[in-house]
Amino acid sequence: MYNIILYGGDTCMKCMRAKQSLEKHNLKFKYVDVMKDDESTDRFIKESGQEKIPLIKFNGEFIREPSIFKSISIVVSSLQK
Repeated sequence: MYNIILYGGDTCMKCMRAKQSLEKHNLKFKYVDVMKDDESTDRFIKESGQEKIPLIKFNGEFIREPSIFKSISIVVSSLQK
């Protein structure tokens, strides 16, 4: 099981930058394209309670920060402790 899951869409530039940022920090994560089909989108909305991407789930909890990069910073800081 992955401790970090990035929910995004392949046509979302902010999502791709978030993906690159996680890779830059050498973090293992699962990427879920929630825009690939209606079922994926519906499952994401039901699970997260929101429609906004990108979104990170870390250790089973969604990190809801105004900026995805703030969310990534929280994950990196938590892993360095």
